[in-house]
Amino acid sequence: MLVEQLLKKYFMLWLEEDIPFLDVSNWFIPDSAGKAVIFTKENIVVAGTPVIVKWYEFLGIKATPLVEDGQQVNKGQHLIEVKGSVQKILQGERIALNIFSRMCAIATLTRSLVKRSHSRIPAIRIAATRKTTPGLRIFEKYAVLVGGGDTHRFSLSDCVMIKDNHVVIFGSISKAIEEARKHTSFTTKIEVEADTIDQAIEAAKAKADIILLDNFNPEDIKRVIPKLRELHPTAIIELSGGISPSNLDDYLIPGVDVISMGFLTHSVKNVDLSLEIMTS
Repeated sequence: MLVEQLLKKYFMLWLEEDIPFLDVSNWFIPDSAGKAVIFTKENIVVAGTPVIVKWYEFLGIKATPLVEDGQQVNKGQHLIEVKGSVQKILQGERIALNIFSRMCAIATLTRSLVKRSHSRIPAIRIAATRKTTPGLRIFEKYAVLVGGGDTHRFSLSDCVMIKDNHVVIFGSISKAIEEARKHTSFTTKIEVEADTIDQAIEAAKAKADIILLDNFNPEDIKRVIPKLRELHPTAIIELSGGISPSNLDDYLIPGVDVISMGFLTHSVKNVDLSLEIMTS
């Protein structure tokens, strides 16, 4: 996912945004060699060390990861050591902390929800959605993966998702699925977002690969799953819509394969990381 050539494209955009002309806070600092560490102020799951290492290398700074992505660490743990020009270390500080703290936050939240879910339904997947921060999707999806979650679709190119507006255009779910099959490769899955029990049953009869029960209450989910399994035993059944850490347990229902949560990326609170210049 984290292809070096693509990372450089992001790095240039970040640099242009943060230092459009002159770094007036750091240009007067003696450009001497120094060392700093990035550390955490809370217990976290680490995600993003390859990004931060490459970011500082892009600035001409040597960065050494002290932990691995996916590792659970405690408050105070040093995560990355950087050595080189003090000016450049400080120039890269805020961008490094912004992206690293967000990636660690997503991985930490994902790990906790995956553990909770697997304690009840071992095979269930906790997935992200496309509700990501514009320009940061690759980093946020990577963090979900590090946390043990499923990345779901990366883009509109990955899977057909038939939604309410498709139904309006084609007149029915069945017709939308028929048209999708005519115009997409056999390798492309077709998912239907069902808003009602009747729509879910129609999607099962039309043999959609994935049936997404959108904004269903737990009682209706329990009621419809046996019908869907009878009509289409191999369909993947997914839940989404309004599911958060506070109500997740209500949706851990036998027969559900995937729970997709926009909360993982659009409502997560960044963890508290810091960079400190070492004096000795």
